[in-house]
Amino acid sequence: MPAKLKRSVSQKTKSALKKAEKKAGKLKETVANQAEDTMEQTQRQAARTARSVVKLQQKTFDSAFDLIAQLQDHSQKTLSEMVDNANWMPEEGKEIVDEWLATLHSGRKQFQKTVDKSFTLLSDYLNRVEPAKGKKKKTAAKKTAAKKKTTTKKTAAKKAAVKKKTAAKKTAAKKKTTAKKTAAKKKSTTKKKTTAKAKSRS
Repeated sequence: MPAKLKRSVSQKTKSALKKAEKKAGKLKETVANQAEDTMEQTQRQAARTARSVVKLQQKTFDSAFDLIAQLQDHSQKTLSEMVDNANWMPEEGKEIVDEWLATLHSGRKQFQKTVDKSFTLLSDYLNRVEPAKGKKKKTAAKKTAAKKKTTTKKTAAKKAAVKKKTAAKKTAAKKKTTAKKTAAKKKSTTKKKTTAKAKSRS
């Protein structure tokens, strides 16, 4: 097989490989982007569902707690009226009952505050967890840009190395040709000298 044909075949195979690599890279990138998009959508949907469940629980708790508070207020009112009307109970006992009712009231308020705070913290956490639209796409674009930069740098380095090799081959070939020419010239001069000597002797 001649050298030119070999060179053309190798160049064609290299170009075909490069095209196939480019296509594979693009396909990989599109698949990765689609996977990231679906993952982002599922995360957003899960966060929305969790937030709606938390809201439902909060509404249920608020309505149930309001009923309990009304019941407690009513029982507290009737008990305080009964204690005030009881002439047989000493003042110390009335003070103990009033203090007990105040403690129940303050405990109920404190419990409601704690539960409301926990619900707000949970909703804030879910808001933070939900991914914002386009954030992952921006990061993916940055990654692809960085990859492109690295690939361009690598290709430039490869091209420079190939150019150096070809230049070195050309210089080596030139040196060989010049050496051959000089050797041929020397041979021709020595032949001429020998023929001239032979003629002069004869």
